[in-house]
Amino acid sequence: MSEKFRDKVRILIKEGEGCVAHMYLNTVGKVTVGVGNMLKKPSSATFIALHTRSNG
Repeated sequence: MSEKFRDKVRILIKEGEGCVAHMYLNTVGKVTVGVGNMLKKPSSATFIALHTRSNG
C-alpha cells in the first residue's frame, strides 16, 4: 500500500471515527489507539511508550 493511499485512508478514518489519544476498547472489544491503530494482541500495548502530563 502506498504512503499516499495510506494517508487518504487515515484521513477518512479520522473523519469518521475521530482520533483518540489514549488506548481504548473499540466496538468489537479490541485495544485501539490514535486513528484506527488496532493492536492485534492486548499484550502489544506493553511495547508502546506511554506519556504522562509530567513527562510530555
